[in-house]
Amino acid sequence: MVKFTRTEINVLNAVRKHGLISRAEISRQIGLSKPIVSKIV
Repeated sequence: MVKFTRTEINVLNAVRKHGLISRAEISRQIGLSKPIVSKIV
């Protein structure tokens, strides 16, 4: 079983909620830096 951090879960939830979404938009919506979002994605 894979365990995700709270940050990873937030990114995954944003993607699920919006379907096709850019990393920049994810970053804006959940308040993370683009490099962090890029690492998770």
